[in-house]
Amino acid sequence: LPPDQLLGKSMYEALPLSVAELAFNAFEKTVLTGTPQLFEYELPIKNARYWEGRMVRSGDGAVAVIRDITKRRRFEEELRQSEKSIGDLSEITSSSTLNFDEKQNALLEMGCQRFGMEIGYIIQLKRDNFELLHLYSTIEFAVDVTNLDVDQGFGREVIRQKRTVMVEDVIGTPLEHLVGYRDYQLRSYIGAPLMVGGQLFGVLSFASKRPRQTPYTQVEMRFLYLMAQWIGLERERNQYLAQLHQNSEDLLNKSLELAAARDQALELSRMKSDFLAT
Repeated sequence: LPPDQLLGKSMYEALPLSVAELAFNAFEKTVLTGTPQLFEYELPIKNARYWEGRMVRSGDGAVAVIRDITKRRRFEEELRQSEKSIGDLSEITSSSTLNFDEKQNALLEMGCQRFGMEIGYIIQLKRDNFELLHLYSTIEFAVDVTNLDVDQGFGREVIRQKRTVMVEDVIGTPLEHLVGYRDYQLRSYIGAPLMVGGQLFGVLSFASKRPRQTPYTQVEMRFLYLMAQWIGLERERNQYLAQLHQNSEDLLNKSLELAAARDQALELSRMKSDFLAT
């Protein structure tokens, strides 16, 4: 109700029952004890949802100051979700039962849940096209981007800007004219670059056929960055281990060749000695 319509009304007439009881209890304690009371409640009004009331005694009654704490509560919820997501991320990446491919698929599934998306995928940049490496989807979504031109994929903007790109709704943006929306009706997108050995390897992406109803948060951006960073570092480590294994095999082969050459030289020397002795 507008402020002028609240005048002369009791708490129970002006507020929902649950809120009125909360406010009345705070009023009673304030008047009886003289101690200021703090209470919070949920009441959707326009763009606000969460409120904080501070009540202090004034004469025979009390004065209450109400303020909107919606942003604070949303941040606290994002923080809780972030802490849970980071815990889940750590559990996946440190798993001793999952191989690298299985871990990437698990991360894509977790990312879809965290960002409210239907599709998660990892693409590798190869010259002027993208190659799909991993795909997780909760909807019917058959796609082959092996030969998709870089300029036609949503990942194009990530490649060009070399940073995280977040789009709540592609309608009215340059992404509206790309394959993701034109052929698959994807409306929202979030993607981060994958760096391997200091070089741009590809893009970690999440998308949905539904537009995003709320703006992406800094917490979500940070979490996507952590996912992309781990994938990039793990790929770099795997490349190093593969090269180390190849070097070890090459060294072993060289050692075997040298040993064979040594044995052959010793045999020739023995045969020469036997010949001279006869």
